[in-house]
Amino acid sequence: MSMPFFRIRFVAALMVAAVLATLGVVTAGGTPASANCTSHVSYNHDNGSDLIVDAGSTGLALRQGPHTSCGLIRRITGWVDLRCWDYGDVINGHNSWSNVRWGNYQGWVSDAYLLNNGSTVYCYEPGLGDIPPDGSLKRAPIAAG
Repeated sequence: MSMPFFRIRFVAALMVAAVLATLGVVTAGGTPASANCTSHVSYNHDNGSDLIVDAGSTGLALRQGPHTSCGLIRRITGWVDLRCWDYGDVINGHNSWSNVRWGNYQGWVSDAYLLNNGSTVYCYEPGLGDIPPDGSLKRAPIAAG
């Protein structure tokens, strides 16, 4: 007895997806299958602070990188000291994340949960330029799709 054509296509699609995920190709959600959580530069260029809002009763996730798949450092509330921002996963229409310091902890939070949208200073490595790859000087929330 042979397999129906649609089932063959489904199984083939699953096999292709598994191979692509193994190779780190971007998934349908737009995030690499294994987002690099440690390669983002996070020099302290911004001397501002911002207030965490709408993070729920457990607090905002402070992560090791600007992706939801990056390791959780801890949950935080209140004010954070801003360091700089970079691109990351899209959260509530924001594709920017700020590198912050909260007490003795440092990590990344989505700007969607910061009252004033986080840092206005792009993270860069000294000597390599201070303008984001898209050439903008200050990012804005992306349009909800």
